[in-house]
Amino acid sequence: MMLKYKGPRIGVQILVLLAAAIILSSVAAGAVECTMGKDCPMGKGCKMANDCTMSSKQQVELVIATGTSALLPCQGLTKVAVGDPAVADVVPVSTATLLINGKAVGSTNLYIWDRYNGGRLRDYKVSVVSSQPNLIAAACKISEEIGCPAISCKPVGDSIFLEGVVADAEMSKRAEAIARAHSKNISNLIRVEKTAASSKSVVKSLQTALTGTGLTVRALADGAVLVEGKVANQATLDRVNAILQSWTKDTRIVNLVEQLPLPSRQVMIRAQVVEINRSNLKDLGVDWG
Repeated sequence: MMLKYKGPRIGVQILVLLAAAIILSSVAAGAVECTMGKDCPMGKGCKMANDCTMSSKQQVELVIATGTSALLPCQGLTKVAVGDPAVADVVPVSTATLLINGKAVGSTNLYIWDRYNGGRLRDYKVSVVSSQPNLIAAACKISEEIGCPAISCKPVGDSIFLEGVVADAEMSKRAEAIARAHSKNISNLIRVEKTAASSKSVVKSLQTALTGTGLTVRALADGAVLVEGKVANQATLDRVNAILQSWTKDTRIVNLVEQLPLPSRQVMIRAQVVEINRSNLKDLGVDWG
C-alpha cells in the first residue's frame, strides 16, 4: 500500500514538527550554542556550552604570581566575589574588564556574574604562586655566602627567613645584607646574644677604664659582665656609673658597685682633773658658801 502526497500544506506541517522535535531534543541534551562567540577561550572549536571551559559546570584555574596582576574580559559585569582576599583581590575596571591581583601564595575561588553563557555564574580557581620559583636555590646560595654555621636560611612562601644566634649585631647585619642582594623578601630573625668568649674584650676595656677604683670586673657564663666593689665617695660612684652606662647598649652589665659608708663625726675634748682639799681652801681664805 502506497501513501500518496496530497498537497504542500501537510508536508510543511510535517517539516515544522520535525524541526521542533530536533530543537527540543537538543535543548534536553544541553547542546546549546556558546554565547561567547569570538571571545570564547575555546576558540572556533567551541560549539556547545557544555563543552566550553566557561560553563558553570566546570571550574577554570587561573595561575598568577605574587605581586602581579591579570586582566579578565567580561560582558556586562554585574557582581564579583572572591573567597580569600588575602590570597587574591579583584578590582572591576569596567563592566568589560576585571583586574585580579596576586597577593600571597595560596588558592581561592572567584565568582563572576555577567552575560557570558547567558548570564550563568562563572567559577574560577585562582592559584597564586611564588614570584621566585628558585627560592630554595637562592636560600642555599645565601647560606653559602654567609658562611656561618650558626645562621640558617629557610624559604617560606615567597620569603627567606634568616634564623640563628650570633655573638654580635654586626654579624647579623652582614648576613641580612648578603641575603637582600639575592632577594627582596628577607625576614631577619637572628638573635644576638653575648657569650663569655666575646665578653673578654669588654672586661679588658672596663678594667682599663676603671683603673684606680679597686673594683672587680669579670665575665659571667651567659655573656654578661659583672662589676662589683665599693668606692670611697659619691663623685667616684658617679664616674663609675657613667662608664658602665656607656657599655649597656651592646653588653649586659651587672652593676654591684656601692659607696663606702661615711665615718661618724667625733668631737675631741681635752680635759685636766685637779683634786683640792677643802680644809686647805679655808686656809687660803676661799669660802665656797
